[in-house]
Amino acid sequence: PRGEMEFYKKREKAIADLPADHSFFRRIEIYNAEMEKRRLRAPFFFIGQKDAGHWVIQNIFLLVLLPVFFASWVLHAPSYFIIKTLLKRFVSDKQFHSSIKLVGTIVLFPIFGLIFAGIMASFSPKPWFTAIFILLFYPFSVFVIRELRLPYRYVLTKWRMLWLGWRKKDLCKYLIQIEEDLLRDYKRN
Repeated sequence: PRGEMEFYKKREKAIADLPADHSFFRRIEIYNAEMEKRRLRAPFFFIGQKDAGHWVIQNIFLLVLLPVFFASWVLHAPSYFIIKTLLKRFVSDKQFHSSIKLVGTIVLFPIFGLIFAGIMASFSPKPWFTAIFILLFYPFSVFVIRELRLPYRYVLTKWRMLWLGWRKKDLCKYLIQIEEDLLRDYKRN
């Protein structure tokens, strides 16, 4: 598993280092296209190394926390999509993306926090209590999103992989074979 994770972390560099005529280059392109098309965000070896008990407990835990995660996501979705749209339209150099995300978040965070607190308070029978609750929950929701985003992504990927393995066994085997070949090649070099 350690070699697999090391490969996954260095994957972009490993792919960039392959010459276009390398035997695995086309297979990597197919692999990447299929993974993206099916919205599989983690490689099979990474998802597959967890045992069944881990996945059951994690699914239950994430299911219980889903309302909190969803509320957090709804609170921060406007800022996220505004920043994402601005980056896509106006900033082609990816080196500036993290700086713009940081500044955008610093500017939009308090604005949307106050807007949401005001909206929710206007619909509540106890407006001050609701506004204070939203303003206290808003910073906590950043932590919720940060800590639970990847576990939710991996669980969704796991379910998609199970679905893919059930519906398209040949494609699933092909993608797993590409990963195994790449890892074997990577470990040899």
